[in-house]
Amino acid sequence: MALGIVSGVIGANGTVIAGSGFTVNRASAGIYDVTFDTRFGSTPAVVATIRGDAWADVNAVVRSSNDGGAQIVAVDLHGGCQDRDISFIAAI
Repeated sequence: MALGIVSGVIGANGTVIAGSGFTVNRASAGIYDVTFDTRFGSTPAVVATIRGDAWADVNAVVRSSNDGGAQIVAVDLHGGCQDRDISFIAAI
């Protein structure tokens, strides 16, 4: 099986700060839909984390993923979504 990896940094406003092989749409505050340019053969493992000092109060959660993309949410301790820079990696 061939190894496939897509990784990058998403800006709080939904822009791509770093990385390639994907696009991002900021669906609403703190909710980012990531679409892979090339579909994986099956669902990849996706891991995301908040960038910067906000990590103590806000966590990045991979809400859903499939071979074509993922939805990543920046959620605070009370369950509210907040715009934050996020780093992620998807691999199979």
